[in-house]
Amino acid sequence: MSDPGPSGDLEGGTCGPLDPVDAAHRSVATLLDEDRSGWGPAVRTERVRRLAALKERVEAALFVAVDECDAAEDWSRDGARSAQT
Repeated sequence: MSDPGPSGDLEGGTCGPLDPVDAAHRSVATLLDEDRSGWGPAVRTERVRRLAALKERVEAALFVAVDECDAAEDWSRDGARSAQT
């Protein structure tokens, strides 16, 4: 099951059917399903490096999104007194 999109829907949040987060979920599912049984050490190591770099980029995107929500106090729209921790 995928994570809820920006509107709370599972697919096609407010960014529409081409939401990059939805595309990322599909890409990760493909990564998890790929057959790596024939890969050698160098290829596996390169994949680890590339996934670590991708993780850093995703964390940066998350930081920007959280900062924007916090700046707009979006968390208060559901009656919360402060942002979730």
